[in-house]
Amino acid sequence: MEEKIARFLEFVKEKGGASVVAKKVNKHPQFIYNIEQGKGKPNFETLTTMKEAYPDLDLNWIFTGERMQVPADYKEMEYMKRENNILRALAEAKGVTLPKCEGVANSPKLYDVEGSWGLLSSSYFSPN
Repeated sequence: MEEKIARFLEFVKEKGGASVVAKKVNKHPQFIYNIEQGKGKPNFETLTTMKEAYPDLDLNWIFTGERMQVPADYKEMEYMKRENNILRALAEAKGVTLPKCEGVANSPKLYDVEGSWGLLSSSYFSPN
């Protein structure tokens, strides 16, 4: 089996197998079974759809076998995104407009880069 296909199938297995992955990317599990049996290969559309469904899919690893270095653990980033959404909702409920993060349109900066967490204090959430 080609190494790229083997890595692709390894990722599928890590995510719960053919039926789980197929459901998440709105495909029939047979498309993955066909790849396993050498009857097909993942195409650009499939890889794009999978990357959208699984942001942690390392396409560099699929193609080269070398893992990309990521600045933070994926699960930690997902946790921070959920936490930011909760904090954003709390702020909006109190009528607070959050400052925008430099370089990212419409993205409130809830975590300050120095780690001071000053933006998260209760006084910050007081209405203007």
